Amino acid sequence: MGKSVLMLISSPESAPHLMQTDLQIGSTSLLPALDCRHLGVTIDAQLTMASFVQTVCKSAFYHLWRIGRIRRSLDRASAECLVQSLVISRLQYANSLFFGLSKKLLDRLQAVQNAAARLICGGDRRDSARPLLRQLKWLPIREQIEMKISIMVFRCLHGSAPSYLSDRLVKHSITRPGLRQRPGSALKLVEPKALYVRSGQRSFSVAAPKIWNLLPDDVKTSSTLSYFKSSLRKYLLSRVLNM
Repeated sequence: MGKSVLMLISSPESAPHLMQTDLQIGSTSLLPALDCRHLGVTIDAQLTMASFVQTVCKSAFYHLWRIGRIRRSLDRASAECLVQSLVISRLQYANSLFFGLSKKLLDRLQAVQNAAARLICGGDRRDSARPLLRQLKWLPIREQIEMKISIMVFRCLHGSAPSYLSDRLVKHSITRPGLRQRPGSALKLVEPKALYVRSGQRSFSVAAPKIWNLLPDDVKTSSTLSYFKSSLRKYLLSRVLNM
C-alpha cells in the first residue's frame, strides 16, 4: 500500500522536529506534510495561510493580465463583470480565514483589489486606489473579512447556521441578581479568551464576538438576513470610505 500524508499543526519552533517523525497505522505510513489542500484552500502547518494567499494573488493577477489585454475592447460594465467573476470572487472565497493575518499578507490581497479597481476605472498605478474603491462601492479587504464573519454570526443567532458554529457563540447575560441590564447588552456576545496566542485570536469563537460587539445596535437588530447585509454594508462603507 502507498504512503499517505499526515498534516500536523505546530508552531514554527517545533515544526522541524515533527517533520522528522511519521505515524504507522497498520500497514500505512503517514508522513507529516508542510501543507494540505481542502475545498480549494491551502492550509499550512503553522496556519499562516501564506501559501493560500500566494495562490490567490497569483491566479488573480493572471486573470487581470488577461482582461487587461482586451480592456480597450470592453465597456466599463463588461470589464467590471469580468473582474468580479474572475478576480474579486477569488478574493472573497473563504476570506473569513484571512482574519488576523499579518499586515504583509493582507496588503498583498489589497494590492490585487487595487489593481482590479484601476483596471476598471483606468486609474494610474501610482495614484491612491481609495477613490476608485469609493467609486465602485467596493469594501476593502479587511472590511470584506469583517462582513463575512458578521454574516456568519447573524445566521448563528437566527438558527440558520450549522450547530458546530452556533454552539461556539454565547449571548451576554446578567449573572448577578439585582443588576440592571445596560442598553444594548442583550445584543452582545461573550468574548472568550484565546487559549493560544498565535492562532487562538483568529478562531471563530474568539474573533466573531469581538467583531459582532463593535457593530451598531441598529445593524444587529435587522429583521432579516438581506436587510442585515444591506445595513452592514452601508455601515462599513461609511466607516472606511466615508460613503
